[in-house]
Amino acid sequence: SIGKKRRPHQQSHDTLSNGATNIKAESNNNNNLAIDPYYLEEFFTAIYNATIEQRAMVDIFLFLPSRKLYPDYYLVVTQPIDLKIVATKIDNNQYSSLDDMEADLLLMVSNAKKYNDPKSQIYKDASALKKMITTVKGELESALKTVKSDRLRTRKRDVLLSSEIAHLDYPEEPDDADIIQIKPNDDAAADSDTSSLGGEEDSFRLLYDAVKNYKLGAQSLIDPFMKLPKKRFHQDYYEEVKRPISMSSIKNYIKKGEYVYLADLVEDLKLMFNNAMQYNQENSLIYNSAKRLLDVTVQKARELGYDEDEPRLKEVRVNISAISVKEEQLEALTNHYSPTRHRSSPAEATNLHSPTAQRGRPPKILQKHTEQNIHALYTFIHEYQENDIDLITPFLELPSASEYPDYYESIKQPIDMTMIKDRMDKGQYKREQDIADDLNRMLANAKSYNADESSIFKSASRLKHVLADKFEVLMKKKKKFLEKYNSNRVVNSTIPKKSFNSPSYKTLNSLIQTIKNHSDQHGRILSTVFLTLPAKIDYPDYYEIIQRPIDLKRIESRQYASIQELSDDLQLMLDNACLYNEPGSTIYRDALSLQNVFLAQRRKYVNSQFNVQNLVHDLLWDLFIRTFNAEDSQGRFYTDSFTDLSEQVENEPFEIVYTFDLIKQNLRQRRYHRLDVFQDDLFRVFERARHLSNVDSQVREKYLQKKMFISNLRQIYQDTVQLQRYYIRLRDEICDNGNVLRSSALLFTENRLQEELTRERLKKDAITNSNQNSMPADQSSNDGKKDSSMKNSLSTENSSLSKGETYYIGDFVYIEPNDDKSEPSIFCIESFERKDNEDNFTGLHFYRPQETYHVSGKKFLRQEVFLTQSVANIPMNKIQGLCHVLHIKDYFKYQPAIENQTNCSLNFQNVEKDVYVCESRYNIKTKGVKKIKWWNLPENKRVKLIPRETVLEPVREQLPLMNNHLPHQQSTSDNEINSIESIDKVKETIPYDSVINDKLNENASERKQFYEQIVISSNCFYKIGDYVYYQENDQINNQLNKTSILRIEKIWQENNSYIINGSTFIRSCDIPNRNQLIVTTKTSYVQEVVKCDDSNKEISVDNVKGKCSVLSLKQYRTYRLTEIPETDVYTCEAKYIRDDHSIRSLTKGLKRTSLSIKALVDEIWTFRKELMLKQ
Repeated sequence: SIGKKRRPHQQSHDTLSNGATNIKAESNNNNNLAIDPYYLEEFFTAIYNATIEQRAMVDIFLFLPSRKLYPDYYLVVTQPIDLKIVATKIDNNQYSSLDDMEADLLLMVSNAKKYNDPKSQIYKDASALKKMITTVKGELESALKTVKSDRLRTRKRDVLLSSEIAHLDYPEEPDDADIIQIKPNDDAAADSDTSSLGGEEDSFRLLYDAVKNYKLGAQSLIDPFMKLPKKRFHQDYYEEVKRPISMSSIKNYIKKGEYVYLADLVEDLKLMFNNAMQYNQENSLIYNSAKRLLDVTVQKARELGYDEDEPRLKEVRVNISAISVKEEQLEALTNHYSPTRHRSSPAEATNLHSPTAQRGRPPKILQKHTEQNIHALYTFIHEYQENDIDLITPFLELPSASEYPDYYESIKQPIDMTMIKDRMDKGQYKREQDIADDLNRMLANAKSYNADESSIFKSASRLKHVLADKFEVLMKKKKKFLEKYNSNRVVNSTIPKKSFNSPSYKTLNSLIQTIKNHSDQHGRILSTVFLTLPAKIDYPDYYEIIQRPIDLKRIESRQYASIQELSDDLQLMLDNACLYNEPGSTIYRDALSLQNVFLAQRRKYVNSQFNVQNLVHDLLWDLFIRTFNAEDSQGRFYTDSFTDLSEQVENEPFEIVYTFDLIKQNLRQRRYHRLDVFQDDLFRVFERARHLSNVDSQVREKYLQKKMFISNLRQIYQDTVQLQRYYIRLRDEICDNGNVLRSSALLFTENRLQEELTRERLKKDAITNSNQNSMPADQSSNDGKKDSSMKNSLSTENSSLSKGETYYIGDFVYIEPNDDKSEPSIFCIESFERKDNEDNFTGLHFYRPQETYHVSGKKFLRQEVFLTQSVANIPMNKIQGLCHVLHIKDYFKYQPAIENQTNCSLNFQNVEKDVYVCESRYNIKTKGVKKIKWWNLPENKRVKLIPRETVLEPVREQLPLMNNHLPHQQSTSDNEINSIESIDKVKETIPYDSVINDKLNENASERKQFYEQIVISSNCFYKIGDYVYYQENDQINNQLNKTSILRIEKIWQENNSYIINGSTFIRSCDIPNRNQLIVTTKTSYVQEVVKCDDSNKEISVDNVKGKCSVLSLKQYRTYRLTEIPETDVYTCEAKYIRDDHSIRSLTKGLKRTSLSIKALVDEIWTFRKELMLKQ
C-alpha cells in the first residue's frame, strides 16, 4: 500500500561515465552557442511537465533506475540517460541546437522501450512521450524562424528549472540488507530470498518468493511495496490507511515464524495490495501493479493449498473459568491454533470472543508453553526405560529396505524417531496432538508388522500406554495454565451476549457484486455513476459539501470484518449521492434503488440477528423507495411532478413543508417506529401537493406565473392521486393485508381516499359558487372601494412606492435588521399588496453564510448567499435600498445594470458589495444545502446583465461559525435535537365515560376518575393493558431495588399524580427460598416470568422505569409488539402462589384488553414461521 509515486533509485553521480554523453562543466562553451538557451529551457520545461492521462512523466524519467535493484537494466541499456543528465547538459551549455537535445531525449525514450515489456504501461508512456518530444521541437523550430536576430542574444533570467534539476542529488541506494538479488534463472530465483529468510522452502517462502520475483515482461512490479512511505512526506497515507504493511514487514514476520497458517500470509499480502489500491488513483502505475500482484498472490496461494472460502479461526480469548470443559473438548479448546483448519460449531463459537491481534497466531506465552509440551513428549518417549532398558531403541531408525523389503510393502506411512526429531526441530508441530499422532503412528506400524509375542510388539504396546498417560497429564496441566492465563484477562459482562460468525469474503463480495451488477427494468446498470468519485476539477463543490467521499471501487478494495461495516460504507456512499443531488434526479433515484437492493440482500445473511425494529425499519424503507420510484404506463415517474413543490409558500397547509426528501431524512435517522406515523407524514406530502395544485388562490397564480412546473397543475393533481393509490396497494401487499404487520394504517383504504377526494371537490365547488354569488353586490354603494381596489390591483401588478422610490417585482432589496449588530436582510420581491392602509410586499428570503448552520471551517464564495423556502410579508417602509443576486452561472462573467429609468435616482451604490452570488438552496428546517438547478425567480425587465471588464475568479474562504448571535438559533437547536428523536403519534389523555367510570367506582369509599389512556409527555404515555417495569424494595427477603413487572389494569389521578394498579410478574430467579419451591409445570424458558397470584399492586407512575411486553407461549412464538425491544419481551405460562410457595400452570391465561377507537393501538409484527424456543 505504498502511497507515494515511485521515483526509481539511482546510483551515485560518478558511476555514469559510461553513459550517453559524459557530463562536463565547460563554461567556455558559452561563446560558441548557436541557439538562445531560452528555447532549450522551453523544450526541457515542456517535457519535464508532460503528463499522459494525468500521469506525470517526470516520475519515470527523472532518475535512472538503481544499479543495485536493476543490474540487468545496465546489461540491456548501453547508453543510460535521464532528465537530470539532460538538465545538467543544459546548465553546462553543452547543447548547440534543438536537434542535439532532441537526440538525447529520444535516446532516453528508446532506452525505456528497450528494457520494458511492450505491454507495460511504461512502454506505452514512452511511445506517447516520443510523439510529444517531436511535436514540441517542431513548434520551437517554427518560433525560431519567425523571431528577429536580436532574439538570439543571451539574456539574464531568474533561476531556471533545468538548473534546479541539474543540482538535485540522486536518491540514496538501498541497504544491502534490504536487497534480495533476483537470479536470472528460475531455479536460482527461488533461493534468492530463501537464504535470507532462513529455514526450508515451505509454503510461506514459496508464496513470498513468487510475489516478490514476479515480473511483467522484464519489469519487476514489487519495488513500490518493499517499504512504507515516510510519514514526513505522506501523512495523508497514514490517515486513510488504517493498517499499513510492506514487504519488509512481511519478510520479518516469516523470519520470526509469526505466521501459523498460509492464510495468514495471504491475508497480509492482500491487505498490502488493497491498501495501495485504496490510496492511489485508479489506473496509476502503483494501482495497476497492486492489482496484478494481488491476482498473482491468490493464484499462487491456491496452488499451495489455500482455500479462501474455507472459514478460519483467528486468535481468540477463551474464558476457561466460565466453561465446564470435558476432557474430550479440551483438545479442541487448547489447540484451536492448529494449522489444520476446521469449521467451528455454533456451540464453540459462543465461547470465542473477538480477537484484537491482526493475525491469526496465538499469543507468544501460549505458543511457548505448547512448544515445551511438544519437547516434553519427545524427551519422555526417547528416554523411557524399564529395568534399565531403553524401550525406544528399535524405533530410532527405520529398518533397512534391502533387508526388510516387505516392511515397506505393508507399511504405507513409515516413520521413525529421527524423522520426528527433525520435524520437531523445524517447528512443524504446532500443537501437542501433532507429535502425539506421529508417535502413535510409529508405534502402530511396529505392532502391525511384528508378531504379537515379539519384544518389539510388547515395547510398542508399553510405549503407547505410557504416552497416553503422559499426554493426559500434560493436557491437565495446560488446562490449569489456561485457566490462570485467562483469569488475568478482562472478562466482559456476565450477561451472555450473542456472537456471530464473521462473514466470509465470499459473502461480503457477493453483497458488493449484487449492488454493482444490479440493473433496472430497462436493463440499465445503476452502479455506473457510483464506481468512482467525481473529478475535483469538474466538481470542486462536491468535496466541500461531502465530508467523507467514498465510491464503490474503494469499498470493493477494502477488507471488512462484518456485514455492518460494509453496510455503513455503502450507506455513506448512497447518502452522499442523495445529499449532493436534487431529489428526483436520476442519481438520487438510483441511490435509493440500490439501497433497497442492499437491504433485501442483507436480510438473507443477518436473519440470526433477530430484531423486529429492524424489520419494521426495512419495511418502511421498502415502501418509501418503491413509492418514490413508481412509474406510470409510459415510464414517467409520478414524483417528477413534485419537483418544484419543495419551496415554502404563503398558504401552506401545514407548519412544516412536507416533502419526500424530508421523509427520507427521517427514515435515515430512524425517527419512524410505526407504520401509521410514517403514513401520516407521507399523506401530508400528497395532501399538500393537492392543496397547492387545486386551490384558487395566489399560490396557484404564483406558480403559474413563474412556470415552475414541468407539467400543468392538473397533471400534478392527477399524479398525486395515482401515486397515493399506488402506495395503498403496495402497502397492503407488503403487509400482506395485516398478516405480517398489523397496523391502524391499514384502515385507510382506496375507498376512504375516494371519499376524501370527494369532500375536497365539494368544498372547492362550494367556495367557487360562493365567490360567484357574491359578485353582483351593490356596486353603487361601493364605487369608492372599487376604485381603490382597482388602484391597488394596478399597483400590485408591477411596482410600488417606498420613500419616494419605485420598486418592481423581481427587485432584490435590503430590509432593516432587527438590531444594530446585524446586517440587512436580503429579499426578492414577488408581489405587492395593500393591507390596513399600508403597502406591503411578499418576498423570498436569502440567507447570508453567517445565518446558516454549517460546520466549522466550511468555505464559502465571496458575496455568497443562499435561497431559502422562507416567504415573508414585509411593509414597504422597511426597505433600505437596492441590491441584486445573480446565479453562479452568471455572476463571474456579468454584472447587473439598471436601464430605462425615468426620474429615478435608485441604483446600486456599490456593485462589488451590493451584488451577490447564489449557488444553492438552504433548507431552514433540515439545515441542508442543495444545488439550484433552475433559477426560477421573478423576471426583472429593468435589470440587464452586461459583461464584466475582468472575469472574476471563484474564491472560497472560511467564515467563523456565528450562529450564537442569530435570532433563529433557538429553533435551530430544537430542530437538531428533534432530528434524533422519534416521531410519535399524537396522543391524548382519555378518561372513561360515566358508565364505565361508575362501574369502576362501585364499592369505593371515595369516587375517582379513571382513565383509559394518560399522556405524560410527547413520548411517554400509558394505557390499559400495558406492561411496565417498576422497582421495589423487598425488606422481608432483603431484596433492594428489585425490578418487577406490572400489568396496568386501572389508572386514576390522586394528589396531582397518576396511580396505576394491576397484576405483578416476577422472574423465577427472584423468588426467595427457591430450593424449597414446589414446581408443577413441565418446562421453563429463558425469557419466562411468572404471575404473582396475590392482591394487585398499586404504584405511582413516577416509579415506572419503562415498558415491556408479556405474552402467552403461543403469542410469544408467533408475534411481537413492534415498539418493544426483544430483550424486554417475556412469556408467561405459570403463576407463583405465595401461600404454598409453589409454581403452577395458568388456568385462564393472560387477560386481553379491549380499547376504544381513541386509544393508540399497538402495531404487531407476525412471524411467517413459529419460533423454536429454548427451554
